[in-house]
Amino acid sequence: MRITIALSFLAVLCTIEAIPAEPVDLEILRLRARELKWNIENTIRQLELLRTQTEEDTVQKISLKWNEEQDSHREYKTLLLSGIRTEVNVAKAAGKDVTSCYNEAIEGVKNNEQVAYQEAATCEDSAGNSIHNNLGFIDNLISTGDALSLQSDSIFLNCHDSDVYRMRSCIIGELGKAESSLKTLESDSVTAEMTIAPVSKNVITQASNCIKQAYSVTYTEGAAIRLRVTQCIETITTPATTIATTTTTIRSPPEE
Repeated sequence: MRITIALSFLAVLCTIEAIPAEPVDLEILRLRARELKWNIENTIRQLELLRTQTEEDTVQKISLKWNEEQDSHREYKTLLLSGIRTEVNVAKAAGKDVTSCYNEAIEGVKNNEQVAYQEAATCEDSAGNSIHNNLGFIDNLISTGDALSLQSDSIFLNCHDSDVYRMRSCIIGELGKAESSLKTLESDSVTAEMTIAPVSKNVITQASNCIKQAYSVTYTEGAAIRLRVTQCIETITTPATTIATTTTTIRSPPEE
């Protein structure tokens, strides 16, 4: 009887061993690998979006600062030209030919504006390069994510073995390593998000100061132009007015 029970128990064990449990386990591991792959790709997308948005937002804010400086300069230029025209018109009313003085002033204002624009454009370009370079560490994280993605793709291939148990053990070990690397990448991504805010702010501040300095020169030069107009007008004399005189000859009356 005991022998019969023992043989029956062995038969049950053999039946259990005959059940193809390994493919089920491997399918679970494949699902785990697919989830890992999705999480890696999602982290990479977030990093790419973070980099793009930060760079675009930084450049946009700098552009707004430039627009503000241009608006301020346009208001100043309007007042400057109005004052110059008023002074020129007064001189013309006095009979002075001050066309050369006016033309010189207008040309000076125009040149100053062009110089300021070119220097401000240089400030903006430099800021764009600066924020691009300062965000290089995000590119490094993206590269790490790309490498991790490739690593996750090759786990099953590299662990392939005719021994199912050995293959499963290899896959579990490699998935564990990759998942650990992903956690590190996700942590670094959070740190990157906190780091870029002050980096962007610093680039914006430097660019804004650079643009402000570019246009501040036009105000100094504007005052100098106004002074030169006044001096130019003063050097021009008013044409002398010629008064025609009539000489009357008085004749003596004829003698009788």
